[in-house]
Amino acid sequence: MTDPYGEIDADVLVVGAGPTGLMLAFELTLAGAKAIVVEKAEHPNPQSRAGSIQPRTAGVLDMRGLLDEISDPSSVVTRYLLRADPPRTTLHT
Repeated sequence: MTDPYGEIDADVLVVGAGPTGLMLAFELTLAGAKAIVVEKAEHPNPQSRAGSIQPRTAGVLDMRGLLDEISDPSSVVTRYLLRADPPRTTLHT
């Protein structure tokens, strides 16, 4: 791959430094690929984009030794607010 600023030595270009893009780059690196992550946002988003971790995701994170690091029992979600124009619905777990 090349860019206007010179040569980039990478096998894969991952677009987006969100949770999915970063995990993809991590997995590709473990598999031996050279991955570069690019992100258009100048700063991380201060708001959470995920209200939960799906069981399959938890399994992958656990397999990589990351689940305990991101699991915080004090941050268990007890309410969700689903937004639609209109109406708004609150679901209780």
